Amino acid sequence: MKAFNDIENIWKQQKEAVVPEVTVIIEKANQEKKSIAKKIIIQVILLLITVPIIIWVLVANPFKETSTFVGIAIVLFDLIGFAVLRIYQVNKLAKINFTETPKTVLHQLGTYYDFHKFLSSKIITCYFLLLNLGLGLYFIEVMRPMPTYAIILSFTVYTGWIAFAYFVIGKKQKIKEFERIDSLIKKMKTIEGEYES
Repeated sequence: MKAFNDIENIWKQQKEAVVPEVTVIIEKANQEKKSIAKKIIIQVILLLITVPIIIWVLVANPFKETSTFVGIAIVLFDLIGFAVLRIYQVNKLAKINFTETPKTVLHQLGTYYDFHKFLSSKIITCYFLLLNLGLGLYFIEVMRPMPTYAIILSFTVYTGWIAFAYFVIGKKQKIKEFERIDSLIKKMKTIEGEYES
C-alpha cells in the first residue's frame, strides 16, 4: 500500500508541476493574441481615418474628369473593403479560446492561420493593385498641368516608394505576422503534449 501511495504522490507532484507551466503558456498566448489584435485594430483605424480625408480632398477641389472620380471611388472601395476584412480577422482571432482543449485551440488557430495566409497573399495583392489603379486614375488630372520632368520625377518617386513598401516593408511585416501565429501554434502544441501525457 505504501508503494501505491508513493506512486500517487509522485503523480500528484508531476501534475502540480505541469499546471503552472500550462498556465504560463496560456497567459503568454493570450498576450500574443491581444498584441496581434491591437496591431490589426490600429491598421483598421488608420484605414478608416483615411476615408474622410479622401472625401474632403474630393469635395475641396474642383475636379472635372471622370477618371478622377472613378479613381477615388476605387481607392475608397479598396480601403473600406480591406478594413472590413481586417475587422473580420480580429473577430476570428478573438474567438480563439486558449482554455479549450489543445486540439480545439489548434483547430481554431489552423483556421485563423489559413485565413491570414489568404489575406496576406491574394487579398493584399488585390488591395495593392486596386489602390494603385485608383491612385493612377486620380493622378491623370492632378498631374496634367505639371511639366514633363515633374511628372517623371513624381512617377519615379511614387513607383520607388510603392515597390519598397510592397516588397521590403510588406515582406518583413508578413514574416513577423506568420512568426507570431507560429509561436501561438507551437505554444498550443506544447500544451497538447503535456495534456496528452
